[in-house]
Amino acid sequence: MLGHGRRGGALDVGCGSGALTAVLAEHLGAELNVGFLAAVSEGREQGVFIPTASPGDLADFVQSALAGAIVSHVLHPARSPANFRAVLLAQLRSMLGLAV
Repeated sequence: MLGHGRRGGALDVGCGSGALTAVLAEHLGAELNVGFLAAVSEGREQGVFIPTASPGDLADFVQSALAGAIVSHVLHPARSPANFRAVLLAQLRSMLGLAV
């Protein structure tokens, strides 16, 4: 079973497959969301771009897309990360109101 908790101040990660990845993804995902949210908000305030969605929605979109890419890569490792990157960047340009 996948599990994690705290014991004596140290992080105890279960031995189940993917347990450590899940814990790291949760921590890193929260940091990514905060950083991306700040960047989108600042860019909007400075007039660099005009988002078609709220900064929070854009941050959630990026985090969800990256999480989906990880799952897809695990299930289909032969697929090209470059193709995913191109699609994700095109979508973000569109959502930020930039030329595609």
